[in-house]
Amino acid sequence: MTQPPHYPTQPPYNRQTSPAGPGYPQPSGPTYPQNQPYPQQPPPKSGTKTSIIITTMAALLIALVITVVYLATTKNNPTANTTPSATPTPSAIPTPTQTTPTPTPGRGWTINGNQLTGPTMTAQLPQGWRIGKNNGTNNDGQIVDGRNWINYTTNLSITTDELCSKMTERYRRSPSDPIEIISGKTWSGKPIITYQLTTVQSKTVIYTFYCINTDSGNAALLETAAWAEYKDPVYNAAQTLMTTWQWK
Repeated sequence: MTQPPHYPTQPPYNRQTSPAGPGYPQPSGPTYPQNQPYPQQPPPKSGTKTSIIITTMAALLIALVITVVYLATTKNNPTANTTPSATPTPSAIPTPTQTTPTPTPGRGWTINGNQLTGPTMTAQLPQGWRIGKNNGTNNDGQIVDGRNWINYTTNLSITTDELCSKMTERYRRSPSDPIEIISGKTWSGKPIITYQLTTVQSKTVIYTFYCINTDSGNAALLETAAWAEYKDPVYNAAQTLMTTWQWK
């Protein structure tokens, strides 16, 4: 059986048998100081301190120059770096299409005492309401109370179902806006279709659409817009109109 190679061992070092003869110094290893502390980092040279001070002063000087230039520019141009103020929330509910009021001749309501009169009707004016600035503009009458509005439009060649449905979609701001179909309402003693839409502008607003077939065979629309907190007063105003309504 072959044995693995065996390396010769190194004989132990013996100072007495070391090959040193007369005139040759005894071999010795290097000496190491005992218990010496770790070397400390040398202090920075005076030239390094001066360089740091000069660099710092230069940076401060540059910052000062930039500040002076910025203040001078702002003073000469007061509109620079200003944030435009937020547009205040309107107190009245806007209609979906904002147009410059241009009443159509022959359209719109007039007021005589507490009587509201139009080309196709008369009705009692609800207390606290007045003619709106869009009266006769893309409608046949508008009244407002300063915060909410009621519009009237007639001679529409459309069915009442389609009319109420299209109006809710026109005013709808989100597919999740709820729509309620209300039954049992009448207008001048005649059954009507009523849709109610709740949506959010700057806050919650409720639109109600009253749709009726007139004796002429066309549809008519009474639409109300009310901030949620004024829902009941606006509803009562609409009921005043429809219960006192007389067709011409």
